[in-house]
Amino acid sequence: MTSSLKVAVLVTLFASGCSSSLFGQGPYDAQSCVEESLRRNPQNPEAREAAAVFADACKLGDAAACSVHGLMLELGAGVPSNARTARALYTRACSAQNQRACTNLSRLELQTATDVVDIAQAQNRLLIACEEGEASACAFAGSLSSSTHDRNPEATTQLLEKACNRGQTSACYDLAEATRKSGEPSMPELELYVKACLGGHEPACKKLAPTRVSVAANPVGMQ
Repeated sequence: MTSSLKVAVLVTLFASGCSSSLFGQGPYDAQSCVEESLRRNPQNPEAREAAAVFADACKLGDAAACSVHGLMLELGAGVPSNARTARALYTRACSAQNQRACTNLSRLELQTATDVVDIAQAQNRLLIACEEGEASACAFAGSLSSSTHDRNPEATTQLLEKACNRGQTSACYDLAEATRKSGEPSMPELELYVKACLGGHEPACKKLAPTRVSVAANPVGMQ
């Protein structure tokens, strides 16, 4: 993102969306933080002002801003909902190699796609984005893999591990769920729940509550 957008993101608009300690680390760049914030709270009172900022930056060629503005249009955050325009903005940003936009495009397409070819293209785009380092693509692809009838447990685990290791905390939870057997969770699974919980994933925190796990200042599995 441009420096002006980073200021808007980090200082004024969506700073509550990510832990301040995560800014600039791995997938938690300004774009990721804004998009996660929008997904958690599309009715953010600052969204209308932000939409204009991102729209202008997109017109100037900022691919990350195009992706964020596309998400705002998809969610109806600060602007009227418009999936068609959102898709066009995702496509534009994805063509500029913004892998999170490619992930957003695939996610949107898979919500409505019925043609086998379209579905396959969207899924392949996800895998490419994952290989390019986009954690959200790995997480979404892993989630899809775990839910299909012909699922491949090994592929699912690999995708979720990549996402979890890159800081996508929801994937840490999904990985624990995918590998967990009946009965009490194992220590590695507890570590995954802890990582997800510390990242703000509420279902993971609920999983930990019955076990009465004590999260220390430097918890297991966290740096």
